[in-house]
Amino acid sequence: MKKVAVLGAGVMGAQIAGHLCGCGAEVILLDMPARGSSRGDTSAKRNSVVQSGLERLAKARPAEIYDTGDIKKIRVGNFEDDLEKIGDCDWIVEAVIERLDIKHSLYSKIDPLAKKNAVISSNTSGILWKHLTEGQSDGFKKRFVITHFFNPVRYMKLVEVVAGSSTDESVVKNISEFLEVALGKGVVRAKDTPFFIANRIGVHHVVATMEAAGRNNWPIEVVDQVMGRPTAHPKSAIFRTVDIVGLDTLALVAREGGLKLPAYVDEMIARKWVGEKAGQGFYKKQGKDIFVLDVAKMDYRPVAKIKAESLGAVKDLKDPHERVKRLLEYNDAAARIAWELLSDAIVYSASVLREIADSPAQIDMAMRWGFNWEIGPFEQLAAIGAENFITRLKKENRQPSVEAESVLKSVNQKNVYVPQRRARAVVEGNAGADITDLGDGIYACEFHTKMNAIDGDVVDILSRAVELAETKGKGLVIGNDGENFSAGANLMMIFLAISNGDMAQVEQMVKAFQDVNQLLRFCKRPVVAAPFGMALGGGCEITMACASAQSFCETYMGLVEFGVGLLPAGGGCKNMLLKMEERCREGFNDKNKIWYASEDGGPFPKVRDAFQTIAFARVSSSAKEAAKIGYTRRSDGVSMRRDHLIEDAKERALLLAKDYRPPAYREDILLPGKGGKMALVNSVRQARTKGDISEHDAVIAEKIAHVLSGGDRESNHLSSEQHILDLEREAFMSLCGTEKTRERIQFMLMNGKPLRN
Repeated sequence: MKKVAVLGAGVMGAQIAGHLCGCGAEVILLDMPARGSSRGDTSAKRNSVVQSGLERLAKARPAEIYDTGDIKKIRVGNFEDDLEKIGDCDWIVEAVIERLDIKHSLYSKIDPLAKKNAVISSNTSGILWKHLTEGQSDGFKKRFVITHFFNPVRYMKLVEVVAGSSTDESVVKNISEFLEVALGKGVVRAKDTPFFIANRIGVHHVVATMEAAGRNNWPIEVVDQVMGRPTAHPKSAIFRTVDIVGLDTLALVAREGGLKLPAYVDEMIARKWVGEKAGQGFYKKQGKDIFVLDVAKMDYRPVAKIKAESLGAVKDLKDPHERVKRLLEYNDAAARIAWELLSDAIVYSASVLREIADSPAQIDMAMRWGFNWEIGPFEQLAAIGAENFITRLKKENRQPSVEAESVLKSVNQKNVYVPQRRARAVVEGNAGADITDLGDGIYACEFHTKMNAIDGDVVDILSRAVELAETKGKGLVIGNDGENFSAGANLMMIFLAISNGDMAQVEQMVKAFQDVNQLLRFCKRPVVAAPFGMALGGGCEITMACASAQSFCETYMGLVEFGVGLLPAGGGCKNMLLKMEERCREGFNDKNKIWYASEDGGPFPKVRDAFQTIAFARVSSSAKEAAKIGYTRRSDGVSMRRDHLIEDAKERALLLAKDYRPPAYREDILLPGKGGKMALVNSVRQARTKGDISEHDAVIAEKIAHVLSGGDRESNHLSSEQHILDLEREAFMSLCGTEKTRERIQFMLMNGKPLRN
């Protein structure tokens, strides 16, 4: 499906169009012509509704599109002037207002215009297929499906696909494959029932939680402390999530689904306390303080924290199945809240399973991908144990229906959703990392430290992995199955060494990291990094040292050392210079070549560009932006499916291995010396004078300028890679010796955010 038409430029339509364009599809976005306009008006005026939708998309934060530059590629139009342009589209997505009469009217116009093999779908969140297709032709019904994307489209993995009795099965197969492979979505086949799967379960769970909180006088924030990570729910838990979504939005969906809201929720809506967009909901922020709604008094009070043995017992458990199981073994206040709410969700899921889905796994997938639960309700049941669960219900005189009990008894580890991860043979490893065999001569180095931080063990295994790839293999992949590629160097180890006055140990760690990144760079076999999630600091430096990268689309990459009072010293400064030099060469036009024109722009442009990237600690908002900034190459690969990333990286390594030659060691890196350094330093001092940066910011920035310009030399000169690495290391050590850098490192370790001192 190379060409797609999206009909409707509202919140969802614009997001769907943006995501499709970001994934490489040719997109046309249509909506109503501007009110009051006529066919004689300019296209800009006629298409202002669509343009407004795209403007909202461009301004959205967090970004709802991988690269805002892609928005310019979306062709725009309106239903009156341009609807015939859908005639050569492979897929037509309707995303207009949730009114059947409007949808039916539009379908009657689409049907004769669309080519015979085009898929037609609706992004409805709850209108049934059988109602959408009433009065439509048999040909329309055969190729019509519901494709329910979740908001925000870029970040939410779930797409529910609903077919009807007349839908051609090949249509369902084709659209599902496109959604998964090209758009990176998780597809769940839902039955044609109200609100499908995820909203049916999720909204019921939220409303049940609201009702229980009011009935039991549970404090709102206490419920959220329990119904977040301890119960394998998102960190925003229940009430905080409703504030983000909007209580009015939630209420609309709940009422349409026949759910009755508690009286206090109706009162909140009447007072317009509907969440973040209104400035207050269940929570309200005043200055730096956060207050929470006291439901009984309908007034706000300071947030309190619950102390419970059960929460402490599960706090450090990584496995969500074990977390839920252990929590429910206790009988304190937190565990009782968790049991009442989780058991209600599980019983409800069992009672509607056969109506809305074909298997427990489909419900689990829908709740994982649509509501960000770590594990779905039937996975929770399997962790608790079906027999134990039913016994406990009956002891409390909570007898499930015959059908629900039948489903509960049938659930086990075999029929719940389990993410499929291919087992990889471990060749060797240590406490920080493993070398695994991916087959076909490709090895993988997989980190497994906390946050995949880089320490001595990781460095040792990286070195050994390079050796194995060179002597026994065809290539090497660096990646893992954790939550993030790598959050950077192990700051705690550095801080402890600095605190103990062992600067020799710090320098040894830095030198070892530099050396291993040089090994990656000059490996005789191609090394492919497979970054995803956070690839920060040292994680970014590893990626930059590799021959190529195969990044997951959601990759947040950057050299962020500035925030902890340091600079990149694992080859980050040197390799950023080389990346910027490469970028300058790409932009060189051979027609302009004259005797004094340098193909890389001369000594200063690459230094300036590298300085701005490092000193501003730029972090990409996507894999696309990482290539745009220069952390990866534009020719590097991007994977839309996280679970295929390692395999995609392996294929990339095999492709490169066919005729791979490592880069030559550079001794001819043209740098400007002290003159270039002073140009950068002057800009730093101007920023300091204006108050834009702190005194220590200026100190760090001047160190970066010194390294990048080769500031130990008087003028333009040719520098070697090793010389720049030495400058990196010296500057890093110098900053480690300052009190303010130590304060920044300590603050980051204690608070998880940077200190601007």
